[in-house]
Amino acid sequence: ATVQQARLAADLHKYANGSLWLEFFYEEQLAAVRAAFATPGVVDDEAVLAQVKKAVMSNGWSDAFNQSLVDLLRLAHQHSISIHALDSPEWSLDAFTERYGTFRGRLKYLANRASQENDGEGATSRWA
Repeated sequence: ATVQQARLAADLHKYANGSLWLEFFYEEQLAAVRAAFATPGVVDDEAVLAQVKKAVMSNGWSDAFNQSLVDLLRLAHQHSISIHALDSPEWSLDAFTERYGTFRGRLKYLANRASQENDGEGATSRWA
């Protein structure tokens, strides 16, 4: 896990009953996680979390980074924190590479994520 994720995990209890907005996950995935958490057993929880981790691996980050994201979902559930997606699939790396090709798509995706402009398209303006 990254240092920031470890700090967040350690402090997440302070935000019990709050909301956690996550990058790299999409609402459809998180709806499946919420549904699994709503059932009494944990078998479906683990199956859904494994599917979500597999889906999020396309973000290009390490396995440890992605595992810590999944662990944050579990921790949020333990503290009754609602989970929400910051973005939709139309802004994913996959969508950019499909539209513009591999090289140009990655560049446009990174530029979109780094954009500080309030233009309604860059990540900063969509998330703020």
